[in-house]
Amino acid sequence: LAERSGLWNDKPEPQQLPALWEWLNIRSLTKPRDWSEPERKMLRVAGRRHVRRAARAVLVVLLLLAGAMAAWRQMHHEQNVRHAQAIVARLLDAETSELPNIAADVVAYAKWTTPRLRAVFQHERADSKTKLHAGLALLSVDAGQLEYVLARLQTASPDETRTTVAILRAHRGAAVNKLWEVAVDESLADAQRFRAACALAEFDADDERWSGLATLVAEQLVSETPLFAAQWAVA
Repeated sequence: LAERSGLWNDKPEPQQLPALWEWLNIRSLTKPRDWSEPERKMLRVAGRRHVRRAARAVLVVLLLLAGAMAAWRQMHHEQNVRHAQAIVARLLDAETSELPNIAADVVAYAKWTTPRLRAVFQHERADSKTKLHAGLALLSVDAGQLEYVLARLQTASPDETRTTVAILRAHRGAAVNKLWEVAVDESLADAQRFRAACALAEFDADDERWSGLATLVAEQLVSETPLFAAQWAVA
């Protein structure tokens, strides 16, 4: 301490100040009450210098970390975007019966799949397969798709009906009353009412209104071609 103080007070230049490790040794191995005024002055100057340098070093480290985190987030985002694009492409090209197997991936990447599915849903024809797939997938994150899905159910094929009913199971409470409105509406085509009955067989099999649907269901089944009759019978 005495040596460094003498050098610096004779020539107060930064290079004459104690290095960080020297400064720490002096602070830990000497007592402030024993310092002379020149020594005290030198240690104050050295302390401020080391604090500034440490602060700059910390700032550099923080900036590097922030840059690394930003780069990682960007890379992670791009990976998720690519993966979401692949999920949406797979969903739209899949057979309707395969949708429940893809639904978990759609939900897991909902932040990235939902905007793409909405774009498809808005631009496709109302009766297209891709719009149906987009609507069924969006139903897991947007209950507002229920009206469209129930409307498409009224003209669905056997495969589409089974898949739609399976996905609607999570929205059974909101769907049952709407399905009964279709099933008992004699102004609608029998085929529409029959498909609503297929969903109600899954969701509300014990309702007394089934007695009024029995004839309709039976007639629809026996009028189907043999190819589809067995599939509808399961429903």
